[in-house]
Amino acid sequence: MQATLTPQEAIKQGLPPPSQCDIVVVILWSRIGTPLPDDYLKPDGSRYLSGTEWEYLDAVDGCRKTGAPSVWLYRRDQVPNPDFEDPDYEEKKTQWGQVKAFFSSLINDDDSIKGGVNRYPAPDDFRRQFEQHLRDQLTGLLVTASHHEGNAEVTTDEAPPQPPQWTDDPYPGLGAFVAEQAPIFFGRGRETDQLLQALSDPKVRFIAVVGASGSGKSSMVAAGLKPRLQAGALPQSSLWIQLNFKPGERGNNPFLALAYPLKAALGATGVREQDLANELIGDAEALAKRVNELLDKHPAGSELLLFIDQFEEFFTLVEPDLCQRFLDQLAGLVKLPGVRVVVTLRADFYPLAMEVPALTELLRGQGTFPLATPGVGALYEMITRPALAAGLELEDGLAECILDETGSEAGALSLMAFALYRLYEQDKNTGCLSLNEYHAIGGVAGAIRQHAEDALKRVGSDAEPDKALDHVFETLVEVDEHEVATRRRA
Repeated sequence: MQATLTPQEAIKQGLPPPSQCDIVVVILWSRIGTPLPDDYLKPDGSRYLSGTEWEYLDAVDGCRKTGAPSVWLYRRDQVPNPDFEDPDYEEKKTQWGQVKAFFSSLINDDDSIKGGVNRYPAPDDFRRQFEQHLRDQLTGLLVTASHHEGNAEVTTDEAPPQPPQWTDDPYPGLGAFVAEQAPIFFGRGRETDQLLQALSDPKVRFIAVVGASGSGKSSMVAAGLKPRLQAGALPQSSLWIQLNFKPGERGNNPFLALAYPLKAALGATGVREQDLANELIGDAEALAKRVNELLDKHPAGSELLLFIDQFEEFFTLVEPDLCQRFLDQLAGLVKLPGVRVVVTLRADFYPLAMEVPALTELLRGQGTFPLATPGVGALYEMITRPALAAGLELEDGLAECILDETGSEAGALSLMAFALYRLYEQDKNTGCLSLNEYHAIGGVAGAIRQHAEDALKRVGSDAEPDKALDHVFETLVEVDEHEVATRRRA
């Protein structure tokens, strides 16, 4: 970007014009872009709405004259919902009006259409649509190349192999995905879009992602929602402060569990986590004060996103007195400007949560986001796309075989992830995940069974394994009066 050049001139100097490209993709939603100077005029003497409009029209003109490039225009249908208090509200309103004017120009006076528009409701729908369009385009090019190859010798310079996008294990096994694994997190794009849409409403300050055990709630928030927010999916969300914890991860004391990430975010090096927890317990206003202190340390427009994973631990691990104190403070916290809370909650604990007065109001209306178990298409993405990111090949029929064995029962997703993890451990040096090796580990059911048998062997015959296991499961599992089992840390 040279000081003596307008942005459009700088782009023109560094890149070929759109009319000289092979494919031009134009994606529009709520804004048309930056206006061009007065010396950029259309043939009728009017000004271009923006550089984007100039690029689109240049590409269309080239296609009409020479047959190239292919021009694909995409429009997101969702009407934007700007905040009336946003200082840029008028600019956003003007941009939205210009977008509508641009698309109106593609319709003739008799309502016939001058050019095609591909519409989509949310980003993941765009991804699916665009991938299909690109496949169709590349298939056509390959057919054409094959035809030419049959009539004349075709020589190509082979491109050097590209390094994979992901160099670590592409499958997390029984553990949930974390934010750093966002590049290999697939199959929940549509749900992530919907959760972002819910959060885009400034009135929504609390959302509980509710689903069956093993349905991928934690992964969707940690590796789906949070990285998208960090990347700026919502206005100024790249400035948000993100804190996360589990209620029972620090001695079954939710105040202590929160004190660890809160202390780090505050930079309070002179305060012990236990002292901070005691402060939060002893003063009902302390949490709000500390959150306001945290927000004051960050730029204007920053918000706090508090992610509480495995929210059901409040009802299985946390002492009733601490549980009540924390939930009362949480209900007050979401009323503060600039605070949002997202929790994950097992569906079988939803009725119990609704019995807590501090939670009832929060869970009503938009406060609950139900997450169903993934469908076949989503599971297929979860199998194939991480392998693609890691530069791995899947033998034909492997994905379908795994899908057949996975089923749709609660918890099946975790078993599938573990089987893929074991398969990768066996095949990672070959660069290909094979059917033979998949059958060798026993498939989805066999992988977890072998894992359990290995654990039993480590117990040893002299340790009376049956008694030992009885003690282990009594310690690790909590069963309520309805015979609902939940994990318990020990």
